Amino acid sequence: MDKLQIYFGNDLVINERLRVRQPTLRDVIQMGEEEYYDMVFALTAISSDMKSFLWDQGIDWCEVSDFEMFYMFSTVMTPESTGVLLGDIDLSSFKMCQREEDGELFMVNKDDIIIDKYVHKRIFDFVCTVHGIKKKPEFAANKITKRVLIEDDRAQRRRKKKEYESQLFPLVSAMVNSAEFKYNIETVQDMKLFAFMDSVRRIQHSRHVASLTEAYYSGNIDTDKFDTRKLEWLCDLDKTK
Repeated sequence: MDKLQIYFGNDLVINERLRVRQPTLRDVIQMGEEEYYDMVFALTAISSDMKSFLWDQGIDWCEVSDFEMFYMFSTVMTPESTGVLLGDIDLSSFKMCQREEDGELFMVNKDDIIIDKYVHKRIFDFVCTVHGIKKKPEFAANKITKRVLIEDDRAQRRRKKKEYESQLFPLVSAMVNSAEFKYNIETVQDMKLFAFMDSVRRIQHSRHVASLTEAYYSGNIDTDKFDTRKLEWLCDLDKTK
């Protein structure tokens, strides 16, 4: 993924008939935040996200590829739910097929638009990058570990069954009331989602660096053991700890 292009709000163009849009905050607001993030989860779900669900259907999640997981969710994803990202592409109309020559799976619709595992990987990476999603596949080496992971997944699902709380409201509120942020309550709605989330992280990081710098030069930090690279605010935020 080219982060600079994503930062400037460019869409992911797969071909002349298939592209993934980058939404603005206004798009999310108009669709409804909870519904929007449910759709994003469905587009980026991997089998490790659905361990207990798949297990209860008699499916071992360790044997399900990310592409197959995408197809499972796509059967119920219509333009009404995914249009903000995929336009008029109707994922629910795609059928799973298998190439005779190599046995590779691919999805195809009546217009002969094809999504294979490589196209899916590009869509997956783009959507994850835009939304700051980092996936961690989990596999079990034995039956005991598998059972523990399944029960842990069930416990997490029970905890999530509560009234939805906005993820964006506290971030937007904090940003528009921050002196470092150059947008107001009106103009922030037209920011692309990736640029907005980058602003949240960058301002947070800059404030942290300012605090460390003050402590460093005031003698409140042991300068002999301190890594001065932590005072760098012009950095790739994905490489900071």
